[in-house]
Amino acid sequence: MPGMSDPPRSTLMKLAEPLGEDEIHLWSGVHRPESGRAPLRALLARYLGVSPDEVVLGEEAHGRPVIDLPRAAGLFFNWTHSHGRVLVAVARNVRPGVDLESVLRRRPDVVALARRFFDPAEAAAIERCDPPQGLRCFLRIWCCKEALLKAHGRGLGFGMDRVSVTLEAAGPRIRTFADEQPEAWQLVELAQDDGWVAALAWRGEPRRLVWRGGLD
Repeated sequence: MPGMSDPPRSTLMKLAEPLGEDEIHLWSGVHRPESGRAPLRALLARYLGVSPDEVVLGEEAHGRPVIDLPRAAGLFFNWTHSHGRVLVAVARNVRPGVDLESVLRRRPDVVALARRFFDPAEAAAIERCDPPQGLRCFLRIWCCKEALLKAHGRGLGFGMDRVSVTLEAAGPRIRTFADEQPEAWQLVELAQDDGWVAALAWRGEPRRLVWRGGLD
């Protein structure tokens, strides 16, 4: 799977295959604040078979973005951006949650943040690391937790302490998730290159992750 800094190259106009029921499509690219949500609407328009001007974006009660069109029933997406990059996940009949963080962005004391907002076991794992590795460990845990909370639909306002994860050799594992059954959820780390970490979560069966290309 490619890193966030080197996705397969494609363009929206070359999007050829439909989104399968067993897939989640992933797009990454440069985040340009001046463009607003225009690139996102253009991307979603390709899946819906409409012009970008017809794509209306709304929000659910707790802020999760949705497509506010009758013909979009069953098509869900989530997006995130950090330090000049953007990541989008698109799926049918599951609500994905995705988070992306840059390890190059300066942050306050991550150990103190972990002690305040994370599960004690998560904070202890970060404390055992050397500072550079501790930052990456903190961000990996943060991404996993935020992806789960976004997929859940309540976002960070629901509370970072409502979910806990462990980073294992086989991938991240959900230890606790409010009153949810952890085994009902999927959690995948997407990239661990030098500059970025990212995670994707959804409720339901495993799906095939397909990197579609660059979102420009």
